[in-house]
Amino acid sequence: MLYWFFTNPVSLSRWADKHAEGRKLFFKCLYLFTAFLGIAVAASGAVESALAWMPRSWVRYDEDGESEWIASSIAHVAGFIVAFFVTLKGAELATRIRRLEEESN
Repeated sequence: MLYWFFTNPVSLSRWADKHAEGRKLFFKCLYLFTAFLGIAVAASGAVESALAWMPRSWVRYDEDGESEWIASSIAHVAGFIVAFFVTLKGAELATRIRRLEEESN
């Protein structure tokens, strides 16, 4: 059952309609948050791997004087941006599918 929650927001929405009357919004937000985090981590790792050609001497320094590889910073920003747009479009698509299913019934 958990498989459907994390792979299909329409299934989660149906489950929330039947079993979680007062907590529908909580479950939908929880789904979007976990999907967002998973996509952000995956995209960040992919971008960091793609930037592996950058020399390790290219660093930036934070307030404490600690050095951080610049490719890592770029990857975190890119991962956040990718996750935002993928989650946004996924939520729109799930809403559209839900409306079409309700109209067909």
